[in-house]
Amino acid sequence: MEKYLQKLKENKLKLTPRRRAVIRLFMESRIRLKPHEVYKALKRKIKPLGLPTVYRILDELCKIEIINRLQTDDGQLCYTFCVSPNEHLHHFLCRKCNRVEEVSCCNFGDIAHSIEKKLDCTTEKHILQIEGLCSQCK
Repeated sequence: MEKYLQKLKENKLKLTPRRRAVIRLFMESRIRLKPHEVYKALKRKIKPLGLPTVYRILDELCKIEIINRLQTDDGQLCYTFCVSPNEHLHHFLCRKCNRVEEVSCCNFGDIAHSIEKKLDCTTEKHILQIEGLCSQCK
């Protein structure tokens, strides 16, 4: 928890009870959560807490790479804890239990080179989200 609290300080964000509660929720859950699920999980513990505040905190924590923003099949945003914030990672999402695992392998370089050559463009970043059933759910 300390390294994440330090990231808040480095980015000039106060360590409020709301931010601490959101970080702790993601650290403990290890599943993807939608904003309304974060709100529902914390609304009794943290008062006052509104859904706009949850969205604002999620956005702040994404910007400083404490959590990651992902998208579900139906286009809804969800968030997951960033275990290794300074590494280039992708995510495996279990479609049944919502567990999220970080995946460190990436061979996008060859694909990016091909895209750049074909489209005469420059690639700057990519996001890869792998979905399926985890070892416990298959």
